[in-house]
Amino acid sequence: MGLFPLERIVVVHNVAAFSTLVLFVVAGVLTVTTIPGPPPALMLTTAGVALLIVVAVVLAFAFGLFSITALEAIIIGLALLWLTTLVRVLAVLTPDRTRPSVRASLLRG
Repeated sequence: MGLFPLERIVVVHNVAAFSTLVLFVVAGVLTVTTIPGPPPALMLTTAGVALLIVVAVVLAFAFGLFSITALEAIIIGLALLWLTTLVRVLAVLTPDRTRPSVRASLLRG
């Protein structure tokens, strides 16, 4: 959170970091539930990443095993893992040829 340096504004930095974490987890869950018939690889990766994030947060706060900076690094690594899996799944789900949409507009249902 370079906008709010940890050494200057601790509380604002922590609020921004945890808000980012919550938004990332919510976006991941919504993405998985939105994809029609999500592949097992994406479901497994999402569940695994969510579980590992919970474990990392518990280890950082309940047991003080590592610092907030280490927690941020762990979560960024897990986020990149999940995003890599998402991109690979989307590449598999993409049709070989383009096809016209049955919807007249993407903005209206």
